[in-house]
Amino acid sequence: MSYETEGALRVAAYEAEKERDALRAENEALKADLLNCLGVEAKDSRSGIVPVNKKLWAQIMEERDALKAENEVLRKDKARLDWFESEISAGGCPALVFDDNKFWAVSMEGIQTSITGDLPKDYEASIYVEAKAQRETVREAIDVAMQEEE
Repeated sequence: MSYETEGALRVAAYEAEKERDALRAENEALKADLLNCLGVEAKDSRSGIVPVNKKLWAQIMEERDALKAENEVLRKDKARLDWFESEISAGGCPALVFDDNKFWAVSMEGIQTSITGDLPKDYEASIYVEAKAQRETVREAIDVAMQEEE
């Protein structure tokens, strides 16, 4: 994997972790607001409480569901980044490629000049990308590559 691709993946992982932490903090704030704004009348199978303010409760439940959906996206993105790292650890060299036709792909085939030493260096690479691997989004391209490797 090129130094640039590895760096981009690390930045993406860092950003995903920051976003996850922000969602967790927002979730905790919502819980605190819920306790401050709502009273308890009876038990509810979904949440354990029935609020006095039904409109506010509905808004909070919508926000909670949105947070759950966002957390699921972040979990899937983490799995994609983990896959890249495991491929590299296993000796692979996945390359994330974007072409002039605005397609993304992950290629496991190509050649590059030999790179030695610990510092980043300029190098040339030639990468083979199969048409069936090309997708319109980064996520779709990585998912295709993950399925191919299974």
